[in-house]
Amino acid sequence: MRHVVRPKSTRVATNAPQWTRSAALLAELGRRSCGADVAGWLNATVPLDPLLSVHELAEYLGVPVRTIYDWRQTGHGPRGIRIGRHPKFGVSDVMTWIDSQRDATPGPEPRTG
Repeated sequence: MRHVVRPKSTRVATNAPQWTRSAALLAELGRRSCGADVAGWLNATVPLDPLLSVHELAEYLGVPVRTIYDWRQTGHGPRGIRIGRHPKFGVSDVMTWIDSQRDATPGPEPRTG
């Protein structure tokens, strides 16, 4: 019986965030389908914004998953995209939304009248 040497796996730990696993998978698929040279060029010229699932976003913000869905329905949450039937959120969109939620000035609201 011959011993077959397999190349090292490019798997990412299963406890890593979904966007890390997805990025590693996309990179591996690019290497397999179009060769390392083209995949390297693609990664260097078109950086992909990591995407968060509803559960990952809720965990990051410390709110219930239902709140994320409510925000999407009322237009109050971060911008998202739908991939198939799964809503995803770009990390840069989430950071932009968080910055927009900051108070203009710290402290209590000024009283008028």
